[in-house]
Amino acid sequence: MLFYSADSYVYLIPALIGIAAWIGLGCRWIVERAPESLGYARTIAAGCIAAMVVVRAILGIPAMNLSADRSAEQYARSILDSAPTKAIVFAEGDEATFSLWYAHFAYRVRPDVSVISSDLLIQPWYHDVLRATYPALTVSDMAREQDIIQQNPERPVCRAGAELQATSQCAP
Repeated sequence: MLFYSADSYVYLIPALIGIAAWIGLGCRWIVERAPESLGYARTIAAGCIAAMVVVRAILGIPAMNLSADRSAEQYARSILDSAPTKAIVFAEGDEATFSLWYAHFAYRVRPDVSVISSDLLIQPWYHDVLRATYPALTVSDMAREQDIIQQNPERPVCRAGAELQATSQCAP
């Protein structure tokens, strides 16, 4: 059974290295099979293979340029701007968490808000990080979302989902 994993390509890197080696050996085999009697046949075969690689690289590079993609920044600003004063924002998923952290810490958007990764709450070290990062927030050891909400009743709670929709659910 297959399932979606956003970072599954990392596990495929060793396989891609092997495939690249086989492709290189195949290209060498093609060049060696070109008849020597035709003069420049091997050079032409090697040139055609190199031209295909260059053309494919030129056609693929624009698709990899995400310098104008502002969707994560717009998402984070939308969530943080709509959060009530001194809210606790529980972020779920890497996409939501990292975009919110980046806007919150790098751009200093809404310093009154506490952005907490729901996924990291199972890690004991993360509770120490939360206490150091947000001294006004009460976080006990091994606290879960519900514990943090109960320990900080004066703070509104918002949730930002992993689907990167510019909506959050907030409760007073």
